[in-house]
Amino acid sequence: MILFALFAIASVNSYGILGASPTIKVTNIEKCDTDDEPVPWSFEISNVDANAYKKVNAEFDLSDFAFNDEISYTLDVDKLNDGDWKKDIYNDEGNLCDLIRQYVPKAWQKLMGALQPRPIDMCNAQKAVYRLKNFELLRQDVQLPAFDGKLRTTLRLFDKDDKNVFCTSTEVEVSR
Repeated sequence: MILFALFAIASVNSYGILGASPTIKVTNIEKCDTDDEPVPWSFEISNVDANAYKKVNAEFDLSDFAFNDEISYTLDVDKLNDGDWKKDIYNDEGNLCDLIRQYVPKAWQKLMGALQPRPIDMCNAQKAVYRLKNFELLRQDVQLPAFDGKLRTTLRLFDKDDKNVFCTSTEVEVSR
């Protein structure tokens, strides 16, 4: 599900604050609280080299969750400053499918091709347990913000009833 967080960050592009391709080192990923029973997921991401090349293994259980074009998201970005987190240096929200279609359609298609089983289409997936093995996540696949330093992103996904069903907090070190 880290891929959702990285793809959601791409929405920053709409505000014109993208810079040159950064090197991004993922330092921590953890689940955060949801309203009720969250979508079960697990993943492993490896920082393979200094050029922000990554490999991802993941599993998420959509057996009881409808992944469709009615999912919305919120994204909050914090920055570590002198040992303290400066909250909400960037925030975004909206429809997840609109975000995918507008900013990361090629990267999302690449992700869909690597998932087993393969989802129905870009914004709809059958109820199943999805697995991703050795997925190659390249920095050019995802547009990322022009912030340098240590960042923490919190991504929340909401179902059509506005119930928070997924939450992840991801810490990254960004340098150019």
